[in-house]
Amino acid sequence: MRGKRLRSRKLWSDLASTRLVRDAASLSVMATRSASSASPQPQARTSPATRSKYRNIATKGFSSKREYARHQALLLLQQAGRIADLRTQVPFRIEINGMLVCKYVADSVYREGGLLVVEDCKGYRTPIYRLKAKLMRAALGITIRET
Repeated sequence: MRGKRLRSRKLWSDLASTRLVRDAASLSVMATRSASSASPQPQARTSPATRSKYRNIATKGFSSKREYARHQALLLLQQAGRIADLRTQVPFRIEINGMLVCKYVADSVYREGGLLVVEDCKGYRTPIYRLKAKLMRAALGITIRET
């Protein structure tokens, strides 16, 4: 019984001395680092680039490949004369009783046969988008065309 206690005490003393040596070594390393560089250098970001929440891939300034492809198709329609006044990323203020409720940014706005068309490319209809689409229809009388 006494031999076990001695061994455990010996192990504890070895462990304690190892910790002290390790802590002293880390303190000397930290002191060396702080003395060598008065102003710390910013560290480079090592984490990989984060993905988009909905896994869309931005293409030539557009939010997704689908939006870019639709814009190219609308440009062809405009050149053919079927639509006019094509604009992208057009903001709409949704106000009720003079109070701003929210803003909606349409992907494309154009005139087709004299009528204003507000278009949005959607892969997934988020709850916020559905709410804003309803507000656009109720407050401004504009129905969003989804492609």
